[in-house]
Amino acid sequence: MTTRDIQILLDKYFEGQTSLEEEARLKQYFQGEQIDPAFLPFQPLFQFFESERETGLSPSFESKLMTRIKAEKQARIRNMTTYIARIAAVAVIILGIAIVFPKLQRPGNAVANINWDKYEPQTEDEAMAEATAALQLLASKLNGSTKTATHELEQIKKSATIFK
Repeated sequence: MTTRDIQILLDKYFEGQTSLEEEARLKQYFQGEQIDPAFLPFQPLFQFFESERETGLSPSFESKLMTRIKAEKQARIRNMTTYIARIAAVAVIILGIAIVFPKLQRPGNAVANINWDKYEPQTEDEAMAEATAALQLLASKLNGSTKTATHELEQIKKSATIFK
């Protein structure tokens, strides 16, 4: 092959327009002994292609691939299971609210039939005594919930120190 033919084939090769026969001629040329010094930089490229063509997969490749595929499949199943569990939990919560909430909002008929006029204080002293009793009851309930809240906060702080 002449230098001109090789140059034309190389140009076509790098443009991706060579046929299989032309590529075989190029490979044969670069595996030969007499290579034009102008084309020596291309020789390692064609030698690399030939050496890589002979390289194969290791015997354990298939088993490693199957192990990895199985691991990814199990991870996908695990993710899908947690996703379904979350959806089920939300569904249970919504169902619980749908069942309990309407029962809480139904007005009782007994409340509508109470005659509140008989419970009204008749004098200022009775009104003052009723208001004082109501405020004392409120204060005792608030103090009780303050103690409960303080106790719960202490429990949370203890839990936080454990987790830190």
